[in-house]
Amino acid sequence: MARPSLGMETNEPYYRQGDQLKRQGRYQEALAAYLKVIEKRNEDAPESQLEAGLIYQQYLKDPIYAIYHFRKYLELEPNSRQADWCGSGSMPRCAISRERCPPGRWRTR
Repeated sequence: MARPSLGMETNEPYYRQGDQLKRQGRYQEALAAYLKVIEKRNEDAPESQLEAGLIYQQYLKDPIYAIYHFRKYLELEPNSRQADWCGSGSMPRCAISRERCPPGRWRTR
């Protein structure tokens, strides 16, 4: 079943603000902006989930929160390009189980 459309997520003012803050290296503030998009859209914000996960992983070094947001992203966009991270090492192995990974996407090292 298709998710209800709330308009283009990347056009949300807070999403654009998050992108700008991230480019400026203001990661905590960027994260707060992406989280506002997630809250506003009742968690139906895959791109904001991905951006939040990346900030937690790359800049805040918090793998637990990164895993949470990556899982939310994959729940919303299981066939996306980023779903290839399943088992690839780009995302912690424990972030997704083999059972939840899209068919044919799980890779071992």
